[in-house]
Amino acid sequence: MKGGITAMRNAAFVFCFLLQFGRESVAVETPVNPQASATREVHYATIAGSSRSITEMELANQVAAEFPDASAYGKFRVINEKRDSRGVYGLIKAGVVASADRNKVHLEWTSADQTIGGSTAASTTYCELVVEPQSGVPGTFTITSTRLEEKIGHDPIIFFQKRPPLDSLERIQADLVATLQKLPLEFTFPLASKEEVDAPYPPASVFGNFERRLEKPTENTSTGDVRAGTFPAGDRDNPSRWVSVKVFPFHAGSKVELTFNATYKLRPDGTSTAESFKPFVERMKAIALE
Repeated sequence: MKGGITAMRNAAFVFCFLLQFGRESVAVETPVNPQASATREVHYATIAGSSRSITEMELANQVAAEFPDASAYGKFRVINEKRDSRGVYGLIKAGVVASADRNKVHLEWTSADQTIGGSTAASTTYCELVVEPQSGVPGTFTITSTRLEEKIGHDPIIFFQKRPPLDSLERIQADLVATLQKLPLEFTFPLASKEEVDAPYPPASVFGNFERRLEKPTENTSTGDVRAGTFPAGDRDNPSRWVSVKVFPFHAGSKVELTFNATYKLRPDGTSTAESFKPFVERMKAIALE
């Protein structure tokens, strides 16, 4: 009798331990709900020199362009080859495909077995991202996913043999959420302007200031008393900036014509690098007067 009670106690202890262990495992390994939607809100400033901002079609195209490379599974590609003595006879392909249509982005996580010169068996997990503008808030959009769906492919010869999907719904849902949040979603636009400066120094002296302060000019078209050239003037944040300088005699000094070209970015948090363009122009004008 005593042995039976001890056995019951031990069994109860093991049951409680397994129950507790199971609870802890669930707490740690709780899967992402594959039926839940992924959502991100973005906001863009207006385009410099314009009253308009990014459109939902432009944003959808940007999402489609960035998503496959940003995904943990990568862009759809060949990941393995089947070979025999005659060479390659089959390819294993896997990864993400994205395409935009108006304000929607169709996403596919695909695993495919392709026979060279033959047929393809592919399984796909897919959803759509819908880009919708927020009413009354120009430049603000909500990107929301539909639920994940699976389409399982079969071997065209041995039909009951299924092509395994790229991954489980839970893992792909986790990738969808994480990738959507980390997409840069930045838009690049050109900036240009012209300025004139009257300098009290001769053309050769003024042009020499730019040669000393900036990189070597990519073009130098100086002739006679006229000095002209194009200088790279970018920095780490704006590497594509440049300034075209033309200096010619004017009264007792020089007339300096400056043409500026640069690019700037609109970021999805509402900020823009265009604000740094004006200080750049002032810095170039200051070089002419040194």
